[in-house]
Amino acid sequence: RVYIYAMEYEDDVSLPEATLSVVSVQGSGAGGRVFCRYTPRHTITLYTVPTPSLEEDNVTTDIHNIELNGIIWNSPTRKLVNQSHAFFMELQQMGGDKGVEPADVLKYSQLYRSALHECVLGLQKMIEEIDSGISEEGDEVTQLREQIELYSILEIAWHLCEVLFIETLPVGCLIQQLLEWVRWHDDHTDIMLRNVMNSSQPSEEPDYWKTIFSLVLQGRVKEVIEMLKHSPDCQKNRQVHNSIHELLRKMPMVKSVVGKSRAELRGEWHEWKHECKRRRERGDFVAYEQLEILSGILCGDEKCFREEEVVESCTTWYEMMVGRLLYCSPLILNTDYDLHFTAENCLQQHCDLEHLGSLDRILLTALQNNVIDVIKLSSSVLSNWWFVAHLANILHHRGILVTSQLEYGSKLTEFVLVEYASSLFYHPSLWQVGMDYLSHCPTQGRHYMIAFIERVPLQTEKKSQKVIRVCQQYGLTDQAHSICRVLARRAYGQGQFGNAL
Repeated sequence: RVYIYAMEYEDDVSLPEATLSVVSVQGSGAGGRVFCRYTPRHTITLYTVPTPSLEEDNVTTDIHNIELNGIIWNSPTRKLVNQSHAFFMELQQMGGDKGVEPADVLKYSQLYRSALHECVLGLQKMIEEIDSGISEEGDEVTQLREQIELYSILEIAWHLCEVLFIETLPVGCLIQQLLEWVRWHDDHTDIMLRNVMNSSQPSEEPDYWKTIFSLVLQGRVKEVIEMLKHSPDCQKNRQVHNSIHELLRKMPMVKSVVGKSRAELRGEWHEWKHECKRRRERGDFVAYEQLEILSGILCGDEKCFREEEVVESCTTWYEMMVGRLLYCSPLILNTDYDLHFTAENCLQQHCDLEHLGSLDRILLTALQNNVIDVIKLSSSVLSNWWFVAHLANILHHRGILVTSQLEYGSKLTEFVLVEYASSLFYHPSLWQVGMDYLSHCPTQGRHYMIAFIERVPLQTEKKSQKVIRVCQQYGLTDQAHSICRVLARRAYGQGQFGNAL
C-alpha cells in the first residue's frame, strides 16, 4: 500500500527548486510507485507501507524528505528580503492609534517596488557576469532567467495595485498613472524608437509606423510629432502635416488636470475629440492610409484599434488596454465598469482566455477592483509568499482590507505573514527575520514563534546566545530556560564545568 499526499495546483505555476534527501530505513518492505504534485508549502515526506511478507523480514525502504525552496537564494534575493524586512518593521512602528497616513503608505509601497526593481537589475547583472566569463556558474543562467521573469511579474503587478488601490489620485489622473505604469515596464517601444531614429532614412525602416502607433497608444505625443516630420506624406503635403500636428499638440492629456472638475475635463476632451472627428470626416487624411488610422485612434474609433499594424505595435494586452482607455474613456475611475470591460476585451484579442499566465490573471483581477481576490489568487499561483505578505500588509495599513471586510481582512493579512515568515525559517540565517514578522501576528504569531524557535539548530555558542536573546526579547521565557538547560548539559558532557554552571 502506498500513502500519497498530493495537492492540486494551477498549470501555469512556476515550480520552485526542490531539495531531495533520501534516508534508508531498515525493517520495512518497499513497493509501489509514488507520484507527487507540488503545493506551495515547505516539506513533503513520501514513503511506502508494504504488505507484510514472511519471506522478507528485513527489507530496506526509502523515506524521501523533499524541501521546497519558494525563494531561490542568491545575493539579489537576499538583499530584497533584508530591505523589505527593514521597510516592514518601520511601517509597523508608524501604525499607532490613528493608523498610518496614506502618503506614508504610498511612500513605503514605492520603496518595496524599488527593492523589487533593484532585485531584477541584480539578477540581470549576474547573468551578464556569467556571459562575460567573470563567473563560471554557467548552469545557473536558466534559473536566473526564471527568477528575473518571476520578480518582473511581481514588480508589474505591485505597480498596478499601487495605482489602483494605494495612491490617492485627483479626478482625471488615473489614466496618466496607467500610462506611466505601461511606459515604466515597456522597453520594446524605446528600443524600436532608437533603432528607427538612428537610421539615415527613418521612414524606410520596417518598424517606422509600428513605433508611431505604439507611441500614440502610450500618449507620447511629442515623440510622435517628431517622428512624423520624417513621414514622406507629411513632407509632401504641409497642410496634412499641420493638421495632424495641431491635433496632437492640442491633446488635453499634455495639460495639467489638477484643480479642474470632472465636468471641465470632460468638456475639454469632448471639444478636442469633436475637432478630430470633424477633420477626419472632412477627409483630411483619407489619401494617406497610416495617417487615417492614426486619426482614427485619436477619435477613439474601435475599428482602428483592431488594425493589424496597431495590434502588432503592442507587446502586451494591457498596453492596448491603456491606449484604448486614453482615447475612449480618458476620465476613467478605478471603480468604473469600462475598466474591467476594456481589459477583458483586449485580453481576448491578444491571449487565449483558457490558458492565461499568472500575471494576466492577477492583473485582470486587480482591474476588477477586487482586492481580496488579488491576494488569494497571488497566494495560489506564485511560488513564494514575499509578494502577498507585503502587499496585504500595505493594503491593510491603507485601510483597503479593513473596509472591505474587517474580520476576514485582518485574518488574511496575518495568514500570509505567517506563511512568509515560516518560509524564512528554512534558511539557516534568516530565522530571526522570520521571528520579527511573526511578532506582528497577534493571533497565531506566538504559537509559531514557540514552535520554530525550538527547532533552530544551536551549532555554536554565539548562535545559542543570540537565540536566548531573541527569546528574552519576545517573552519566550520557558524556551530560553530550555535552551540554557540544553547548553548546560552539552557543556557538562564536554567537561566545561564553568560554562555548564
